Amino acid sequence: MIIGIQLAGTHGAHPGARRMTEADPNGYADIDTAVRHAQVADRGGLQFIFVPDRPLLDADTSQGPPRFQMEPTLLLTAIARATERISLIPSMLTSLTEPYTLARQLKALDVISHGRA
Repeated sequence: MIIGIQLAGTHGAHPGARRMTEADPNGYADIDTAVRHAQVADRGGLQFIFVPDRPLLDADTSQGPPRFQMEPTLLLTAIARATERISLIPSMLTSLTEPYTLARQLKALDVISHGRA
């Protein structure tokens, strides 16, 4: 069995999780929060981290936390430097980026992570 984690938000799936006293209201833009989540997954033996590419900012905070996603390859590069074993899987929008640029980004992530991308 292969078990992984998707990092698509820092407050979890429950819409009210952002209201908990220990939740950081600005955590959606805090790369250190994502790195800490990845380190827990790495220590827990999960096999991969998936970061979807969603180029949007939905800031209607009356309905839920802001939906914002860091650029996946940059986020996973920071995670690569702070983890040891976990595989790193970004999704990348081919409609917004040239194929050569995508290839360069993936190769750089693979080199930085020592083959975990």
